[in-house]
Amino acid sequence: MQLFPNHDSGETMPQGRLLQSSYSSTPVLITESLDSMLSNPDSKKSCWNDLQAAKEILNN
Repeated sequence: MQLFPNHDSGETMPQGRLLQSSYSSTPVLITESLDSMLSNPDSKKSCWNDLQAAKEILNN
């Protein structure tokens, strides 16, 4: 089972909190870099499900 489908395994795992959401079948890693993900169109496309899940979690 791959917990972070959008994470490049060649990099160091970012620090953050793992949270569950109905938008994602796997835990979502919430990191301090979420703002930069939202401001980068290419990154936003590649992890749209994670962003939707984070939005749901942060709004609850």
